[in-house]
Amino acid sequence: MLKQITQRLSSAIEGITQKVVPLATQRTTSDGKTFPAIYSGKGQYSEISPDNYAGLSYFRINGRTRISDFTELKRACEEIKQYDYPIRLVACIKNELTGTDDGFTSDALALTLIKALNGLDGSLKQDLSANFTSVKCVSYDTDVKDILTEEYKGIDRLKNSIPYEYSLIAIDIEVQVVISTNCIELLCKTYC
Repeated sequence: MLKQITQRLSSAIEGITQKVVPLATQRTTSDGKTFPAIYSGKGQYSEISPDNYAGLSYFRINGRTRISDFTELKRACEEIKQYDYPIRLVACIKNELTGTDDGFTSDALALTLIKALNGLDGSLKQDLSANFTSVKCVSYDTDVKDILTEEYKGIDRLKNSIPYEYSLIAIDIEVQVVISTNCIELLCKTYC
């Protein structure tokens, strides 16, 4: 389910950002460095590195997924659950690609992305065959140092800042899915 959610979120912002990684994870090395990475298979992760021109955008889980019974909707022989996914979008975009380059570019970019993400309820519901979905952007941050500290702890090349011609933003999103457990796509289709 998370795969479909992040794919839908990614497709919503593709026209606004150039390079989108649908689902990253926060990796911590043995020496305490933290950075976003993407799973490349066979237990290996690759650091997400920005494109020299376009920057990057990625989504990652930002806490625990909460699961609860959804008692407002009962169906015979079906168990209805509510899944709450805390997701974070981090975007680093070259200002000239936004069409504006001033002291308010980061804020305008964040609001543009929020507008694109907040309208996904219907399409996500259809993607998942869910009873209900909700995508809500609940906060955003444009403070470069705060975002770098949270996302790239201990990475020397990013400890001071990013080039001034880029905007760096973080948007916290809450995705809620109410769905029958029968509709959840499982890994083991032949044995489950």
